[in-house]
Amino acid sequence: MSPIDDLKKYVDEITGTSPVIQPVAKSALATLPLYLTSQFDIRQLYLFGEPLLIALIDAHTKPDLAKLARQRESIEEKLGASVVLVIPQLKSYERKRLIQKQIPFIVPGRQMYLPMLLTDLRESFPARVDATATTMSWVAQVIVLRHLIFHDVIERPLSHIATMLGYTPMAISQAVDALVALQLCERVRLGREKRIYFHSAPDKLWRMARPYLRAPVKKSVLACKLGNRLEQALRAGLPALADLTDIASTEKLTIALSESEFRTALEEGAIEICPLEEDALAVVQVWAYTPKVLTIGRAVDPLSLYLCFQDDQDERVQTALEQLLELVE
Repeated sequence: MSPIDDLKKYVDEITGTSPVIQPVAKSALATLPLYLTSQFDIRQLYLFGEPLLIALIDAHTKPDLAKLARQRESIEEKLGASVVLVIPQLKSYERKRLIQKQIPFIVPGRQMYLPMLLTDLRESFPARVDATATTMSWVAQVIVLRHLIFHDVIERPLSHIATMLGYTPMAISQAVDALVALQLCERVRLGREKRIYFHSAPDKLWRMARPYLRAPVKKSVLACKLGNRLEQALRAGLPALADLTDIASTEKLTIALSESEFRTALEEGAIEICPLEEDALAVVQVWAYTPKVLTIGRAVDPLSLYLCFQDDQDERVQTALEQLLELVE
């Protein structure tokens, strides 16, 4: 995985928002001295709609913090924007010095200090879990749904679950901490391996977990163009409900993509968004997690689909939701 991919994944895990990272215009970089452009990979990062510049440092470069601080100031002065240092490794005393000087930085996978937006200084220590939480994290939700659908979570070490679901071991460990706090499972150790054990039968676990589960759709957009590859994406919405149950649907093609898949499709021109519904060929749902890890069919998984429609009062929909639950019993 590239440094940029590491950074995107880490920020997504911490904030729940996939950052957009783009190249800086060549005309802007041309205003910088060669010694700065040769030492840093400078990119534009958008987080919560806020533009920031990130200056990535080569993994083989040993950081001189005083020098980095001066160089960062030079970049800010030339480009007129806040600059965040992205550093592969940082010792605790070095982190403290940067914080004292109010210098924003990110160490992907370990530490984040963005005083203008947010702060994460967990290092590798587990975060405190709020046992009174009204919802669970997206990672925890994926673990629960994967167990209910495929029953293959409890058979694997946590490190294997991380690989299977596409998350970091840290993210899985924190999700398990949250599930333990909600009394939905316990963490067990077999030799050097840590595994997860659910106390309840699947039907009871579903009832216990459901108050904390959320519909995964973060937004829906109308598309007047879909690339050939996207036409084969997982079906979602009412068309998927019609695929899996007896309900009928005349709705437009609806597909589900993760945030990263949606962003890539936009960048590659595989999706063209249109403002008017009558011009749309399809609806694209952007999900908080990758829908493919929970299904093996052409439609999204039945439990996530249930969560998407659980508040719909239409009697036909409620009947269809009952049929969805029968698919995973």
